[in-house]
Amino acid sequence: MRILMLNYEYPPLGGGGSNACKYILNEFAKNNIEVDLVTSSPSNTFETEKIGDTISIYKLPVNKKDIHYWTQREIISYSWKAKKFIDKLMTEKEYDVCHAFFGIPCGAIAYLFRRKMPYVVSLRGLDVTELFKLWQIKNNQRCL
Repeated sequence: MRILMLNYEYPPLGGGGSNACKYILNEFAKNNIEVDLVTSSPSNTFETEKIGDTISIYKLPVNKKDIHYWTQREIISYSWKAKKFIDKLMTEKEYDVCHAFFGIPCGAIAYLFRRKMPYVVSLRGLDVTELFKLWQIKNNQRCL
């Protein structure tokens, strides 16, 4: 099985979602599952990293200013670069599934490739709470 994983945060960037991604990749490596992760670089250069023989991590430069805070420009930069990079990867490899961390931006990027592979989006943190707040407003509901 070959998985395309998208997460704009990967240590040292971000918090819980980036750490969860790292631990999942470590488990996949133990089981020889092939994964290509497309993420962001904490520096202003393209970087690659390997975990074992089966995990490749591609870190796209997005000119990060703060490792724990994302600006709209940084999100848009990651999204644009990730889309272009995935187009290139898909000329070289076929994927069985795409796993996107967070609805925005990675879920939206995965959606762009929906005709080429199935995808799953893991909603975490603000993805869930902000969507729930919108649902509450739309449905005139209140949280206790």
